[in-house]
Amino acid sequence: NDIRKNQTVIFDQTGCLYYFGRYFPKDSVKKHKKYLKSARLTEKQLDLKEQILTQIYASQTGAYEAFHHMNPYEKWVKASGWKWN
Repeated sequence: NDIRKNQTVIFDQTGCLYYFGRYFPKDSVKKHKKYLKSARLTEKQLDLKEQILTQIYASQTGAYEAFHHMNPYEKWVKASGWKWN
């Protein structure tokens, strides 16, 4: 199954736990276009997210490059508001 529940998380400076949502490998993004279109961030949200990620992952460009294809579609959700589908 190429749909994986991404259990990778971000901690903000206050220590809050965030989930990214569903992860799709780069080669299967087109196959899940309908789902991803409904999850797409606004340009303003994406710009802010990119600013945050470039600060957090400044020394980890390889990881950033490997997963950045999902940036427009992953809405960060606090663990307290996460609902497992």
